[in-house]
Amino acid sequence: METIILVTVLSTLGAVALVTAIVVAFVKLSKKVGVNEYEQQMSDLYNMLDEDKKNFSHRIDDFRQEMGHELDNLRRDINEEFRGVYDSVEQGRNELLDDIVETRRFIDSRCDKLDAKIKVTKLN
Repeated sequence: METIILVTVLSTLGAVALVTAIVVAFVKLSKKVGVNEYEQQMSDLYNMLDEDKKNFSHRIDDFRQEMGHELDNLRRDINEEFRGVYDSVEQGRNELLDDIVETRRFIDSRCDKLDAKIKVTKLN
């Protein structure tokens, strides 16, 4: 009878130990990350990085395009300003040339009158 009690107690202890080991294993495993969950998180992370890369690339392209338009506008404005200054200088040059021609005519006229007076004075 003692043997039966001993075997019963030992088998009960063995069953309790087995159940305890299984419970401890499940608790530890439930705290660990599963392979599928890890792969899903990594896939999500790569997708987010790709999306950020695309967004960043689009932003760079938009910025380049905007800067290209701004540069074109600045070039156009500079050309218009230059054209205005050039036209103003050209107008001033033409006016100066006209004044020089008029001054030459005036000097020519005065020289002709002076020459005529000198001739009249020599004849008298």
